[in-house]
Amino acid sequence: MNNSFDPATLGYPLRADFDRLALEKLLGELIEVDHHLARHLRAELLDGSHPQVSRESFERLRELCPTNGTYDAEEELGRTISELLFGKPLAK
Repeated sequence: MNNSFDPATLGYPLRADFDRLALEKLLGELIEVDHHLARHLRAELLDGSHPQVSRESFERLRELCPTNGTYDAEEELGRTISELLFGKPLAK
């Protein structure tokens, strides 16, 4: 994991109070869309004592977030995870 990346520098501070149970459920859905990302987010945010997000995971999650305001199921999942973790969807 890249410990030097801080999404707050891009305007997306990781919420310290994110709902871990909700994230666990969402990652269960994400595994069907992007197994790699789901596995990495679980390791980065749920498996350790100090949750953090790597640049790679941040960028992959950003790719799931739409820019045109219309969401398909995968994009809705990306938006929901982003809002849970950062309080807002990630902009591309």
